[in-house]
Amino acid sequence: MKIDNLFESLYLAGINLDLTTDGNLHYSGDATLVKELLPTIRNHKAEIIAKLNKVNKTYWCWMLHFAERESIIATFSPEANQREALEWFSDCIAAKPVIPPTLAPSNHMNLQQEASVRSWLEGIWETDQEIINEVLRMCRADAEVLAYYMSRAIEEVKVVDQKEHLPESRKPI
Repeated sequence: MKIDNLFESLYLAGINLDLTTDGNLHYSGDATLVKELLPTIRNHKAEIIAKLNKVNKTYWCWMLHFAERESIIATFSPEANQREALEWFSDCIAAKPVIPPTLAPSNHMNLQQEASVRSWLEGIWETDQEIINEVLRMCRADAEVLAYYMSRAIEEVKVVDQKEHLPESRKPI
């Protein structure tokens, strides 16, 4: 039996599998069904643990797929595992982690990257120059920080009329 078919059978039977903190299997559900399927679970224990470890790994960025609409990229803070990402959007049918490309060893941000980060900061209405400077300083110093802000900058953002939605204190004069 393929591991994905086993998970589907267990799910349809109402049996939940989880990992304990020490890495062992914990299963719950109808006691009769658990007892009936226990030999199969034991025969595939190593595969089940491997699959659960993969599913339980957390990421900050997920590609979410839907049956009735376009896929989206969603970010989570704190990081979410696959189950949490799927639960966040009730109509989501699949979730795959998005791992940003590794940047070149140079920690220098090029002009295009700086422009992208600045544009994204402007798009979220960040006007505090100290914050902008700190974000740019962190991007120049740390490749992971730069990768994070670049991923935010390349996300498709639907811009709404800023003047309508800004608080009075932040509206342009």
